[in-house]
Amino acid sequence: MLPFGGGMPHCKRCGLELDGDEESCPRCQFNPKQMAMKLATVMLIAAIAMIPLAYLSLFVGPRAGPYLVRGSYILFALAAAVFVLGLAVTPYRFGSLFSRF
Repeated sequence: MLPFGGGMPHCKRCGLELDGDEESCPRCQFNPKQMAMKLATVMLIAAIAMIPLAYLSLFVGPRAGPYLVRGSYILFALAAAVFVLGLAVTPYRFGSLFSRF
């Protein structure tokens, strides 16, 4: 039973009734933690790749550099937020955020 009276938890992907502490769904093997970590890794790689592009853009068009650096900071912050959220996610709690990936 959920602590706030919402009934039994269900998998956000297939709808299977869960106990609430599973790392992945027994039926569809949906593991939102794994999906969150993959998404955070891709975002972190993109943020790191934007820094050299910002410096290379100084030779092509100096106006794009500051925007690429700011975008890198934003992507890094979002990757950190996804990583922290991924630590708390289970198939029934926040699972729908990562069910599309």
